[in-house]
Amino acid sequence: MTNMKLTQLWQYYQSDNLFNYASVRPFLEEYGEMVQFSKGRQLIEQGGYPEFVYFIVRGLVVGKKIYRDGNEFTYFLADNKAGNIGLLEVLAHQVHYAAAVECLTDVTLVKVPAPLIYQKIMEDPVLLRECVALLANDLYEVSNKEGRFYRLRGIDRARIYFVEYYENNRSDEDRVAVDKKQREFSAELGISIRTVDRVIKELTKTKEIQYVNRKVMITATNYQRMMANLTNKGVS
Repeated sequence: MTNMKLTQLWQYYQSDNLFNYASVRPFLEEYGEMVQFSKGRQLIEQGGYPEFVYFIVRGLVVGKKIYRDGNEFTYFLADNKAGNIGLLEVLAHQVHYAAAVECLTDVTLVKVPAPLIYQKIMEDPVLLRECVALLANDLYEVSNKEGRFYRLRGIDRARIYFVEYYENNRSDEDRVAVDKKQREFSAELGISIRTVDRVIKELTKTKEIQYVNRKVMITATNYQRMMANLTNKGVS
């Protein structure tokens, strides 16, 4: 084992499972409580005590940082694939929820007392590895995003995002359709849905993107215009 390369060790300990409702379903069925929240309802209050950890069965929620000046920073979406709320706080030994969480759709969850799920994880090496992988990936993505977006205005964050999307998805065709909804843009760019709407309008007006049937389209010409604007600002 000591002579194995890092990539071999990654493969050795690799789990195809994400830590979510399915990972601990029998445990949750015994100790959890099924609850439902309607679209638009706040599920978690920022700063509240993490008495429960929530596992998403159906639906979509959004996490928001709310600052004293009233500004909001949207920084994650969660569904039933990798959807748990409160796990970060419990594993980090923190006594306050880091963010407010709001339901973007009608949501069905299972809530379980935090002490019970914490003990279950600590006593199960497989679940513990799944949690480590989940949180490490989240931290890496957040770190990568903050490193690229720190101090950038929303419109320049969007330009970088659309430029990279075009580069990663272009083919022989001239245009690339960005198959994302505004709430997804909001979470991935760390800006409010209202700002997403304003940014899309501005980029459409400057002909850096096209907005057709509520979908962002990027052509080679649009891509070049965005690249030129980023270069002029010293961002690219």
